[in-house]
Amino acid sequence: DSASFSAILGGGLDTPLSARFAIRVEGDYQYAYFQQTAQIVKGVHYYVPGLPTNFARFSTGLVWRF
Repeated sequence: DSASFSAILGGGLDTPLSARFAIRVEGDYQYAYFQQTAQIVKGVHYYVPGLPTNFARFSTGLVWRF
């Protein structure tokens, strides 16, 4: 009765600061399709308005190479 799908695409970049340290920058985009109807008692369906389908993530950090 319900099916969902999700896909993610992203990448990152390391910028060296020295032989042992670097700064990492990453970003991702996620598309997610969630079933927006749900069956409740006696086959009656309801709709969930405003359910998001697009998500983004951005992160940075310090890399220690050993």
